[in-house]
Amino acid sequence: MISSYALAIDLGGTTAKCALIYNEKIIDRIIIKTKKNEILENIYINILPLLEKNKLEQSDLIFIGITICGLIDYQKGISIWAGNLQWNNYKVIDKLRELFKIENIYILNDSKSATYGEYVKGINKEKSSMLLYTIGTGLGGGVILNHELYFGNNTRLASEPGHSGGFQNKYQCNCNLLGCIEGLSSATGIERELNNNYAYFSKRLNTQKDWIEIKDIYNLFQINDKKTINILKSSLTPLAKHIAVSLHLMDFEIIVIGGGPSALGKNLITIIKDILKDYLLPSFYKKLDLRIAKLGNDAGIWGRYYWSKEKFKNDYPI
Repeated sequence: MISSYALAIDLGGTTAKCALIYNEKIIDRIIIKTKKNEILENIYINILPLLEKNKLEQSDLIFIGITICGLIDYQKGISIWAGNLQWNNYKVIDKLRELFKIENIYILNDSKSATYGEYVKGINKEKSSMLLYTIGTGLGGGVILNHELYFGNNTRLASEPGHSGGFQNKYQCNCNLLGCIEGLSSATGIERELNNNYAYFSKRLNTQKDWIEIKDIYNLFQINDKKTINILKSSLTPLAKHIAVSLHLMDFEIIVIGGGPSALGKNLITIIKDILKDYLLPSFYKKLDLRIAKLGNDAGIWGRYYWSKEKFKNDYPI
C-alpha cells in the first residue's frame, strides 16, 4: 500500500513552518528557526525527531513540498534569487534529495503557494479564475486561470503584482523599479505611514513603543477612527488601482486579499471597494467579488501540499 504521509515546508527568512500531513489532515507541525548558511540542513535535523515522534521513517513520506520566496526555476528546482535566505542559483531540490533520500520533492514560490492553498482549500475551487494579493513585508500574489495556477509562458515567473507600474511615487521599492505598489500598499508601507503620524497614534494608543504596527491600530480601525481610515485609504489606493487594471484586463471572478492586514477583516474590504468606485468601470464593479483570505498562516502550507500532490499524481498516474 502506498503511504499517504507528506511533509509540507513553508520556508521564510526567520522561520520554517513545517507540517506533517496524512490523508489531507495536519497531524503534527513544528516551527524551525531559519539558520543562515545551513538552512536546509537545519530543517532536516529538526524534522527527524518529528518523524520519530510519529513513528515514521523518512521513506514513509510519499513526497515533500517546499515553499520559498523569490524567483524559482521550477524545472531545475533552483532558487534563482531569494534575498532573505541569501540564496543565488541554489539547488534546493538536489539538496533536499541528498538529505532526505527521497526522490519526490517539489518546490513553489511562497505567493503562488498561498494562492493555490486559498483556491483549493479556502474557496474549494468555487470559480475557474482567481487573483490573490498577499500584503506582507512585500506585496505578493498569484493567479488562477481555468482552475490552474498560472506561471506564464515566457519566463515562468508570472504573478509579481507588487512591482513596477507607476502606481505610487512616495516610497522606492527595494527592487529599484519605479512606482511599485509594494512601496506603499505592503504592510511595510502602511506601517511607515502610521509611524509618520507617531505622535497621534502613541497618544491614542497610550503607548511609548518605538514602532507602531498594523495590529496595534485594530481597535481604532474598528471604531472608524478618521486618521486611521484615511491612512489606510491612501496606502491601499495603489493596490486598488492594480486590482482595477487586472480586472479590466482579465475579468477575474474572485479577488482575495491575504497577509497580515487581512486580519482587519471585512472593513478592510469595504475600504478597498470604496476606492475602487473611482477606478473600476460600472459593469465590472457590479460583479466585483472581493474577499478576505480564509487560511491565514496555513495558506502556504496547504498550497504547497495540494500542488505537490497534483505533481505527484502526474508523475505517478494510477
